[in-house]
Amino acid sequence: MKAAIYCRVSTEDQEKEGTSLDSQLEACLRKAKELGYDVPQELIFKETYSGLSLDRPQLTTLRSKARNREIAAIIVYTPDRLCRVGEDILTLAKEFKLYGVRLAFVKEQEGELLLRGVAGVEKFSLVGSMEFGALSIPEPPLCRRLEPRRHFALSLRW
Repeated sequence: MKAAIYCRVSTEDQEKEGTSLDSQLEACLRKAKELGYDVPQELIFKETYSGLSLDRPQLTTLRSKARNREIAAIIVYTPDRLCRVGEDILTLAKEFKLYGVRLAFVKEQEGELLLRGVAGVEKFSLVGSMEFGALSIPEPPLCRRLEPRRHFALSLRW
């Protein structure tokens, strides 16, 4: 089975100082081998681009490969290397699941959220979402916070 690898940094400075594209690639190749996938050279996608947008040349090509069912899995170093916005990660995860493509991460990040049944993603981090305020969790309505009997009584009112 073939897998694709996606590696991204935002700036050339990050490439030099942070997690380089090459170090991400090495870790992703190890993960692919561990999971039993082959990764041909043409399925390695590396780019220096902001993670705040889904409009990225290499990501667009990768999505096309998934849509055409040319790959069985996509391996990314961490969720924030795929996207920096929580909704975008969920959008991609659902899209890949629809095409029957597994999404796997080498490392999870602080604040991870289990989404096993939601989008086919084993683990997902809220770090990027919280950092940019993209994911807001509303407080439940007042009646849901009340004790159950009172909630039931309130639900009977017209």
